[in-house]
Amino acid sequence: MTRSFYRLLRTALHALRRHMMRSLLTCLGIVIGVAAVIAMMEIGQGSAYMIRQTMATLGANVVQIDPSDTVKAGVMCASTLADHAVAGCDCRRIHRLRRRRNRLWLLPRVESFAS
Repeated sequence: MTRSFYRLLRTALHALRRHMMRSLLTCLGIVIGVAAVIAMMEIGQGSAYMIRQTMATLGANVVQIDPSDTVKAGVMCASTLADHAVAGCDCRRIHRLRRRRNRLWLLPRVESFAS
């Protein structure tokens, strides 16, 4: 058994020496492949970390009022802002809440979709 292992090892080293360029290119491909997998794993973990940090900064006290979406039969459907616009009385109520609680912030958002 030891003799056959020695012979196998000798044959493998001889083939590696005989096909040097093929051996180097194979090693280079393996190194590049491993580096690519490691880089993709790190990019994925980094983006997951950034998403977790962003979600943690939102907190549990964030409320988004979006009058342009409606729910019909359990399905969310987008409608026009003209149908469901935030009325002036709604804005006044939100401003009254803001005066009562110092931590309430109002952030307007405008979205436009190409049709």
